[in-house]
Amino acid sequence: MGTVISSVTQTHLQQFRACLGICRSCLETAKPSAAHRAGLTDLVLALEIAVAMIEINYQHAVDQLRYCGEVFSAVSGLWFEGGSVRCRACVRICGEVLREWGGYRG
Repeated sequence: MGTVISSVTQTHLQQFRACLGICRSCLETAKPSAAHRAGLTDLVLALEIAVAMIEINYQHAVDQLRYCGEVFSAVSGLWFEGGSVRCRACVRICGEVLREWGGYRG
């Protein structure tokens, strides 16, 4: 098992889980042809990995969360423009969580 992660608190973990949940919900309701679907799939996978890494205190979880921020930055505009109300909520919530943690500057 890796070292304890000092920059990700239990509150952050709960917030990342909430972000993952709303992203999954958005993905489930997105039409297969939606432009934002591919990026959303990428973020869901990245968040699933990050949450699992945090749960076991894996030392590279912070790097994975930074990657989540990069993926989010790259695709969040498409979700907001082409997504449903749920997807716009996903953009808002995940953006706030990633900004608060420090892995997203958008």
